[in-house]
Formats: sequence, C-alpha cells, structure tokens
Amino acid sequence: MGLDLEYFEKRVRSLEAALHRLQADLEDAHRIAGGIVSEYKTWRQNETPTRELMYRRLDELKEIGRPRCVFAKTLIFEYGVSRTKAYQMVRDYLHPATTHIAMP
Repeated sequence: MGLDLEYFEKRVRSLEAALHRLQADLEDAHRIAGGIVSEYKTWRQNETPTRELMYRRLDELKEIGRPRCVFAKTLIFEYGVSRTKAYQMVRDYLHPATTHIAMP
C-alpha cells in the first residue's frame, strides 16, 4: 500500500485554496463590520438625543415588557449616555414625583 503523492498534493492545494477563500471572506466581513461601526459613530456624533426622546424609548421598553434592568443599559448603548446619567434618568423616569422635571 503506497501513498498516492499526487492525490495528497492535490488535496493539500484544495485545502489551501479553501483556506484562502475563507480568509478573504473574513477580511470582507471585518471590513463591512468596520464600516457599520464607523457609520454608527458618525451618526452618534451628529445626533443629539433629547431627554424626551430617551423617555419615549423608555416608554417603548416598558410597553413591550422589558425588565427595568434593561432601561439604563439601553440609554447607555443606544444614546451614548454615561452610566451615572442613565441611572439618574431611569430613576427620574420611574419616580417623577421626586424630581422637578415634568414627564411627557
């Protein structure tokens, strides 16, 4: 039983080609993801969300039944609000009587 060297070389070249295609696909996916992140950052820099917009988003979360622990995280991730400000806004949203801000 001898080793068919030609078959083995053909399989190695085939695997190398597949690896090359996979690497090209990964590079494309990385480039596309980088573009999406870049567009999002540009949008975030140009967009200044108002307090009312954020309160409306909290209303949406409340209506669809999201737990309270998601509220501040949503403000942080979607609007770029600092953690301290996000928790303060959620507290103001949930307990409007303790703040001087009128709720919409």
